Amino acid sequence: QDSGFHSQFKDATHESVIKYREVSKKPPNTNDVSFWLPETGYDPNDFYDLVRDVGGDCVEQVNLIDDFFNPKKSMRSHCYRIVYRHLDKVLTNQEVNVIHDKIKAEATDKLGIVIR
Repeated sequence: QDSGFHSQFKDATHESVIKYREVSKKPPNTNDVSFWLPETGYDPNDFYDLVRDVGGDCVEQVNLIDDFFNPKKSMRSHCYRIVYRHLDKVLTNQEVNVIHDKIKAEATDKLGIVIR
C-alpha cells in the first residue's frame, strides 16, 4: 500500500470532494524528528508550514506520531514523521539529510524548539 495515495483519502467521507494529487512512483525516504516544545507559543501548524516551505516538492507527508509529556522535566515533546519523495527522481539519503537538517535548524530558530 502506498501511503502517499492513501493519505489523500484519510479523512474523507462519502460526501467529500477530493482533489487527487499525483503520487510518485519513486521510493519514499522517511525520517523522524523529535523535539521539546517551548513552554508557550507553539502551534503544530507552524511546524507543518515550515516543513513544506523548506522541503517543497520533496516532502510528501508530515505526521505527528508521538506526543509525550515528561513529568520529571515538566516538558512536552513531539515526534513527527516526514516522508520525502519527489515525483521525477529518486532522492538520495544525502539529499534528504540536507533538507532534514535544514528543517531542524529552521524549526529551532523560528519555533523555539529543542531537538532531542
